[in-house]
Amino acid sequence: MNHWPDGFEQHLQQQPGVQFEQLLQSLEQEAVVSVRINQRKPVIRFHGLPLVPWCTHGIYLPERPVFALDPHWHAGAYYVQEASSMFLDHVVKQLFTHEPVRALDLCASPGGKSTLLCDALPSGSMLVSNEVIRSRVGTLRENITKWGHEQVVVSSADASAFAGLPSFFDLIVVDAPCSGSGLFRKDADAMDEWNPDNVALCAARQNRILDDVLPALQTGGVLVYSTCSFSEEENEAVISRLLKDHHLEIVHLEVPAEWNILHCGPEEGCFRFYPDRLQGEGFFLAVMRLRENSPADRSFRPQKLPERSTAYDEQAWTDMTGRADGCFYSWDEDTWRWPLQREHDWLQICAAVPVVQAGVLAGRQKGKDLLPGHGLAMSGLYHDEIPVIYLDEKQALKYLRREELDPALFESGWSLVGFNGAILGWVKKIPHRINNYYPMGYRLRK
Repeated sequence: MNHWPDGFEQHLQQQPGVQFEQLLQSLEQEAVVSVRINQRKPVIRFHGLPLVPWCTHGIYLPERPVFALDPHWHAGAYYVQEASSMFLDHVVKQLFTHEPVRALDLCASPGGKSTLLCDALPSGSMLVSNEVIRSRVGTLRENITKWGHEQVVVSSADASAFAGLPSFFDLIVVDAPCSGSGLFRKDADAMDEWNPDNVALCAARQNRILDDVLPALQTGGVLVYSTCSFSEEENEAVISRLLKDHHLEIVHLEVPAEWNILHCGPEEGCFRFYPDRLQGEGFFLAVMRLRENSPADRSFRPQKLPERSTAYDEQAWTDMTGRADGCFYSWDEDTWRWPLQREHDWLQICAAVPVVQAGVLAGRQKGKDLLPGHGLAMSGLYHDEIPVIYLDEKQALKYLRREELDPALFESGWSLVGFNGAILGWVKKIPHRINNYYPMGYRLRK
């Protein structure tokens, strides 16, 4: 089927634990399709399907459907994610069991690992979901919004910017940009771009990113490093160099042998996922703990802080949510809701790095009217007296396309639109018509 890139087969033969012929044959097969369920949003269509063994809410699908035509997908009821990368769920649940933590997903777009962390971390934890490439931030924001978790900050900063938050995080996840050889059967572009020089370039970039972000990890904190590359230069060699240059130690995890995940690298403490051994794509992961952090340069360029809403406005937003455990901040024309117990953490982050989204978009004020935000609908933090109108699949897809809806279906004023138990967004019925408030940028185009 495939004409492999020049030098790839020879390169692959040299990698740890490779069963060369079996691996090449597996790379000729179709990629496995898997999804991860949002445990706070009901999905009934995937019941009875095989589970991803290392992820509590991961499910294998027999084939790839048109996800865009499923209203549940738009509601954030599940995330389409490669199965091997869901191993992060097993890691986090083994290491963080009770106390809330402050976590950073450094290279976060499109949002798979961030949405996984939202569910896997202990209750009350806070996540910074960061993406340095501005063109990729929009997709990250959309996926974070649809997942509906309130304690997430989305930022767009280089790894070096987090030196402005010295010893701040309990967990840093670096799913590093890589040469992508583990995704060849899923991503043809990765195959076209692969060459030995690019592997070396990626390894240099990965080492720089890790060195830059480590000052933000507190003593005793955990660093998770992963790639979707088969190349030792981007994997075990990076870990060996980290252990040599920093006060890090390997964290050993309990991993059942029947999962067929290969132990490798320093102290056999790293993990390789080969598609000829298991149901998933090529993946590498290692976990380290910081024994002692070095003094960091605390100087950074302060960012403009959002403004706390006035007492009058805050009461109006509190009435809309029916909850008193949040604070509200104005950001340009929008108002954002953030959990009160994490207000100080949020302001520290906003001062140190460029933040593009924080907490839940409550909405915006237009004159005396409050226009509820899509984030409020996705989070479930709206007042329980707001009516929810459940549509059939045909009507739900019309709503997602922002097409005209039958006014007879709705009550006057604001309502939420739902489908099979999942919330899709807002509408407002005024005399003779329905105003559809599904975000224009998210609308279904099929």
